[in-house]
Amino acid sequence: MAPTQGEEANAAPLPQITVVGSLSMDMNSYVKRIPRGGETIMGDFFASGIGGKGASQAVACARMAHVSPGHDPLERGPLAKVKMIGAVGNDVFGQHLISTLESQHVDCSDVWAIARQSTGVSISVVESNGEKRTIVTLNANKELTPSHIGDTIPGGKPDLIVLQLQINLETVLHTIATAKKQGVPVLLNPSPVRKLPGEVYQGLDHLIVNETECRMLLGHANPARELTQEDMRKAGFSFVKKGVRNVVITLGPRGAFYFNHQHEFGFVPAQFQGAVLDTTSAGDTFTGAYALGVVRNKESFNIAFAIEDGTHAAGWAVTETGAVSSIPHLNRLTLPNLRFDHSRRDELLAALRAAKNHLTGNISNDTAGSVMSLDRDPEEDSPSNNALSEDDLDPVPEKRPSENGDLAERPAKRICDAGAPISSHYPSLCDRVSQGGRRPSLTMASTNQDPLLLLRQSIAANRPSVPTSSTDPSAPEVPLSQATHLRFPHANDAVIPVAASTRFVTSGEKGVNVRSIYFAWLNREVAIPEYNASAAKLNAELAASGSEGSVHNLAFVERLDLIAWLEGASEESEYIKHLEGDKSGDATAKGAATAATGLTRSGRGTLDPRMAAIYNHERRMGDRNTVLRGVKPTDFSHVRKLATVFVQKKLQHPGTSSVADPTLSSQRSPARRPDPIILLSPSASSLLRMTNIRSFLEDGRFSPPEGPGTGTTMLHVTRMMRDIDPSRPIRFILVEGPEQFKPEYWNRVVAVFTTGQAWQFKSYKWPTPSELFKHVLGIYVGWKGDKPPETVSSWGHRVMACAVDRWRDAPDAARFRDKEVVEAIWKSIEGSMRAKGWKRDAAPARI
Repeated sequence: MAPTQGEEANAAPLPQITVVGSLSMDMNSYVKRIPRGGETIMGDFFASGIGGKGASQAVACARMAHVSPGHDPLERGPLAKVKMIGAVGNDVFGQHLISTLESQHVDCSDVWAIARQSTGVSISVVESNGEKRTIVTLNANKELTPSHIGDTIPGGKPDLIVLQLQINLETVLHTIATAKKQGVPVLLNPSPVRKLPGEVYQGLDHLIVNETECRMLLGHANPARELTQEDMRKAGFSFVKKGVRNVVITLGPRGAFYFNHQHEFGFVPAQFQGAVLDTTSAGDTFTGAYALGVVRNKESFNIAFAIEDGTHAAGWAVTETGAVSSIPHLNRLTLPNLRFDHSRRDELLAALRAAKNHLTGNISNDTAGSVMSLDRDPEEDSPSNNALSEDDLDPVPEKRPSENGDLAERPAKRICDAGAPISSHYPSLCDRVSQGGRRPSLTMASTNQDPLLLLRQSIAANRPSVPTSSTDPSAPEVPLSQATHLRFPHANDAVIPVAASTRFVTSGEKGVNVRSIYFAWLNREVAIPEYNASAAKLNAELAASGSEGSVHNLAFVERLDLIAWLEGASEESEYIKHLEGDKSGDATAKGAATAATGLTRSGRGTLDPRMAAIYNHERRMGDRNTVLRGVKPTDFSHVRKLATVFVQKKLQHPGTSSVADPTLSSQRSPARRPDPIILLSPSASSLLRMTNIRSFLEDGRFSPPEGPGTGTTMLHVTRMMRDIDPSRPIRFILVEGPEQFKPEYWNRVVAVFTTGQAWQFKSYKWPTPSELFKHVLGIYVGWKGDKPPETVSSWGHRVMACAVDRWRDAPDAARFRDKEVVEAIWKSIEGSMRAKGWKRDAAPARI
């Protein structure tokens, strides 16, 4: 990426994040059910991608440090460099992982390819109900040892080391000790969690844990109960007492809690940018954004701001599917030029408030406002019956350091009532997931048994109502044609008869019954003919069973209005009558939205009036899903058919000249893509020479080289590479040496076959193997069963080692394995070419 004006003005070198961790291939098979013992079933589909905590967090850091391809560079350019240290197997999976990471701007020059070892894999079987069973095999990840790290962190002194626990614990401990010697800050995300020795925490700069990891690291025995604010405050103090400077406890859709070495603590709520589709990458995206905040603000780091950027980025990640594609690039974040820069936080907050149009005197410009924390008198807090005991966690002292460092009497900053779960004080954080990030109003409904309000609450809380055949809360779910009641689990299992009338009135004075409302919600995505047919079918089933009542077939406009109101996209509906005693109608809409967040607290605490003021000044913005909502996608294929006639007429128009200007023609014709070059080894011991390389690469069959050679100095082979050019094959030039090379030919070299002898490279542009294989893919082909030369193993992961069966005779039936080797070689060459910038009509300007 070319440097921007912002980069040129800021000559300081980019900060570097070095991630030390695991790299794995994720393979997921989606099936309707898990097979029984000895049974084989057919899967629905299969998906694979990069995995491993280390690789995922490296990609998260890199993607948010860069803009997406094709996007105009931002004023600051890339925010940081990202380097990966890990281990893969010397196989196709390893090559794929490295090429994918490099395409995401991750430096993999210190990723080791372990000979005779497979790349780590994670194999999952996912049932149709979402149940997932996973087997993780670390393989090469276990081979990353302290010797690979050495006495100094490879790749130069970074600004931050990011670690997880999917590699050997010995390597993790050695890396932390080495970083401390070099004065490099360390961020540890202890996942998968395991017991750690006490010295790990001494001098640890950043610790990011979730609730389960927090409990297990501190030895608490009840992982099922939700952590209270007092629990987290004690936990944070316990980690700080062990030597950690900054502690972050992530709480999923509720946000994150922090506690630092100055005994300052607070809560940062989650941010949601749309409907939640996939949470796979949320945690690693949060960690990547937090890490960028650390390295971009060495002098002005603010843990609350770093967490705020982390929750903002994670909020974007959950709106997309895919382990890598869901992680946002920098340009996708809101106000990207102000992100990850704590010194410009006032600008960011001012811009956000101006955009939301709710700048009022009730909103302060301080940090506390940005993290939404509530100040309370510590004397008002009462101990919780659920809080961890003093044996489990250390008590937090009543004295906290003041700004000048002394232990002045200063009350701890409280976020909510001690002992109560965070979700009961910030219920909208849990419920905004299903509302696409909309904050509900803060007024309670006038009744808790209104069917429409109960259904709207259950939708917002993502706890579906259940049709049953009795009023018993434990009654099982039955089909709607057999149901007599509708149970609402979110409202203490309240039960409403399906025949009860609602406030939704379409014609006359009688309201539409609960059964019809619920049926319309279940069929909200279907087209009008399908909805009408389903209603007729359900009415027939009701009549056949002797049930009273029927389903009211709502008109299109009525159904559209109802669905928008139930989803929270609209606060008013012309078909819904106001609750009794409500003259303005505000209580209905606001009450439903508020009840949807679960604010029905059992007398414990009230919402801070400052927060209420902020919520009341928010303006709900419509989007394309609410303003132009329809019940089905519109098919415009008929427009294309009509356009075809006009396009053909234009092409056949007699006034169009058929003689083209040769000058313009020469200017418009694209340059011909040059042929890529493959260099062979001139060594007499090489298994592949000019005499047998064509049959090997084109036919997938190895035969021994014929004598000293035929005198041919150049060959051509062709190969389809659909990811580069799906319409035509690519022609490759094969030569044994660069004696006839022009300087620009080196940019066309895509692979070098070698026997492990360094003298082969003396006449090359890059005469040393370590430098050569940073630019070009290396390929070693030997006999199966023979160990590759030590020199090949020492040249790193960019040299692919392959083995073919020993030659016996021409009709040898075992030679079919040669084709597998050839396919692996071509796949590696294609991946390397894509990473270097080969395209359909262009070659890279430099490699």
